[in-house]
Amino acid sequence: MAFFGDYHTHTIYSRKKFLPYKHGKNTAEENIERASELGLKEIAITDHGFNHRVYGTNFNNILRVNSVKEELSKKYNINVLSGVEANIISREGDIDISQDQIKSLDILVCGFHTFVKAKTFKDGFLMFCCNFFSKLFHIRTKKNIERNTTAYIKMLQKYPVDIISHLNSGIAKVDVLRVAEEAVKQGTLIELNCKRIDMTKEQIEKMVEMGVKFIADSDAHSVDRIADFNLARKAIKEYNIPAENIVNWDKLPEFKNYKRK
Repeated sequence: MAFFGDYHTHTIYSRKKFLPYKHGKNTAEENIERASELGLKEIAITDHGFNHRVYGTNFNNILRVNSVKEELSKKYNINVLSGVEANIISREGDIDISQDQIKSLDILVCGFHTFVKAKTFKDGFLMFCCNFFSKLFHIRTKKNIERNTTAYIKMLQKYPVDIISHLNSGIAKVDVLRVAEEAVKQGTLIELNCKRIDMTKEQIEKMVEMGVKFIADSDAHSVDRIADFNLARKAIKEYNIPAENIVNWDKLPEFKNYKRK
């Protein structure tokens, strides 16, 4: 069995112009070329959302990928999708891309990151500062978890999210099963992120019973990690995830924002 596509990759567009440091190390074309060399059928370019203060892309960069994706698809014989890894920016589930801008995407990945400009000062304090100190002092309060969980659920209800990236990782701990339940209702995929999987065996087994659909992604920030699915393969084996629950395993996934020809 093989993974047909990698739907969470970053490029040199994942950075602010005033900073010399590039979070993504390679160009979109270099990512695409590498994916083709490795035998993938599809790759998505999903740089960090606009409100990330350090690694955020901008809408013009998405349009640049849009303008060359057909040409590069033909050049490297691989289907190229354009997207973004948007950030949750409020307790009400708002994200840092507008509904109109989403129409220009093939794929919408969403998650929680640090160093993100929140919608309001209060959102910034309650979502980012409280989560940060909660992690720093190893105190995961029920209020924080409930606040994060509610934000994810409202995000799923508001936006056509294709993939939740690295759920429950970093500082934003959630009630995984409640988020998963809403993901099933909304037809949203939950990522098996090949940099880190922060869901337990018991949670994943229950998610399978709930009908959750997973997607394995590399979250690559350089070409040497494109199509690195080792952690996903390990999780699939250890947690007994059926092949039919992995949407990019021996098949191409369906997305809300992308209509296949």
